[in-house]
Amino acid sequence: MTENQYKINNRTVETVELERIEGHHYAEIVRIDRENGFIWIDYPGNPLNRELPAEITDNNISVQSILNKPLLPKLVKIEFYNGNPTFPLIREIYYAAAEEKTESESSTEIVKTVEEEEKTIRIKATRIILEADEEVIIKSGNAKTIYRAEDGKIVEEADDIESEAKLNYRLKGGSVLIN
Repeated sequence: MTENQYKINNRTVETVELERIEGHHYAEIVRIDRENGFIWIDYPGNPLNRELPAEITDNNISVQSILNKPLLPKLVKIEFYNGNPTFPLIREIYYAAAEEKTESESSTEIVKTVEEEEKTIRIKATRIILEADEEVIIKSGNAKTIYRAEDGKIVEEADDIESEAKLNYRLKGGSVLIN
């Protein structure tokens, strides 16, 4: 180790002449390092202009437990060890986050629940948008729905397809083909 480095929890930390950062901040997860047990993050105003390894401070959460979840996190709440901007500590992990809203839009609360025994994910929101450049596939067993951007087509495949309406059931199209 050099003069401007020290070790904390088997991690070498550089001491550089940077302004201390106090309080909580939010950071984007750039990548997850399974081997070394770090989550690499970047945050607005990062004075080093590069991703940094961050440590998880909750002993009940590990990188492996995060990788075993059905959804990977995208956002974390961090603070800095002794205000050192090169040593972020993860305080909270967010698996879903609402997009920023303008003042005229109502806020949307997104709730994610993982029930370990059932392996169920519930996302509750006023509106959910799944968007992909090529296609979105929703699949369960032998049934799937494919939304294709290239030709604007929706393809449904299943052993049986059932569709019901309590009031009117309308089919509209340039032409409607049935069998």
